[in-house]
Amino acid sequence: MQIIYVKGDFLNTIFPELTNSENAEIISVLVRYYTFGPFKPKVIIENDLVTINIDTPKILSQDSEYRKVVSLCEKGRYDDAKPI
Repeated sequence: MQIIYVKGDFLNTIFPELTNSENAEIISVLVRYYTFGPFKPKVIIENDLVTINIDTPKILSQDSEYRKVVSLCEKGRYDDAKPI
């Protein structure tokens, strides 16, 4: 998934703490906000565009494997869960 913001009023409305912020601070706040578990987004600022790339296919595939492992462990099938 890709999210694109234009630096300015809209971005500052959603993230008011970023008003008059430097690019490094904007990137830091957005990485923290859009991080899902161990998955961190890639945030790029070019001119007035802020682009956030989130690897949703990887997140979804890992999530299904996680649920499978939890289910196996709940059933006491640790040897089956270990390789996953």
